[in-house]
Amino acid sequence: MGYLSQRTDFPGSYTVREALRYGAWLHRVPRAERESTVRDAVERFALTDHQVAELRTLSGGTRQRVYIALASIHRPSVLMLDEPSVGLDLAQRHALREVIHRASQDSTVVVTTHDIDDLVSMADRLVVLAEGVVVFNGTVTELDATGDRSNVERQVRTLMTGAQVA
Repeated sequence: MGYLSQRTDFPGSYTVREALRYGAWLHRVPRAERESTVRDAVERFALTDHQVAELRTLSGGTRQRVYIALASIHRPSVLMLDEPSVGLDLAQRHALREVIHRASQDSTVVVTTHDIDDLVSMADRLVVLAEGVVVFNGTVTELDATGDRSNVERQVRTLMTGAQVA
């Protein structure tokens, strides 16, 4: 399993490649495979232009891509991301969604979020929890057949307050 918490930090003096090498070591990627694993992560997560940059010099969106690459460097079967888009501007959020889509090619990606746009644009399935209880488990289409994004938000809010879904 790979995991990215909502608040992630890493020594800012590390370069992207150094951080990825360290992540590969932490996740026990065999020594003989580490460099190719790092090279692959740099390409998959669009970090080629940043690989020698120190983490502290990167924008929030680029740094978040590095953190997702770190969490998935070992190609886990399940990748859990906690609020990955918090604090990102619109362009960074769009790029992040692409990164998450790429990660989903190798892993089941579980994203916790309060952002309805993230739900609608990224999710194949939604699980809505209210006070720790699953109140919905299905697709966006199953949640709302109207296709209206604003209605999805209303439906989720309704589920979380315990009212019946219309």
